[in-house]
Amino acid sequence: MIVKPKQFGTDDALVSRREVASRIGCNPKTVQRAERRGELKAVKFNSRFVRYRRSDIEAWIANSIVMPAGLALVRMDEKNPKKKISNAH
Repeated sequence: MIVKPKQFGTDDALVSRREVASRIGCNPKTVQRAERRGELKAVKFNSRFVRYRRSDIEAWIANSIVMPAGLALVRMDEKNPKKKISNAH
């Protein structure tokens, strides 16, 4: 069975940390750490009442996509087509 992630919607409503974590399938502490690192903007009313804009959540998710480590750019040696030259040093 394929499960699609829940969408946040098109409006810019405020969402709780717990709801963000639930929607993307992570621990609320992960969301809090992203906020502390400056990766996710938060709307703070006081120290206990923190919310996130849906547009900021979507931007955070888009910026968090990571390329797998094994995907290095490789080009072929023009003189020897069987030899690969890696760009990674």
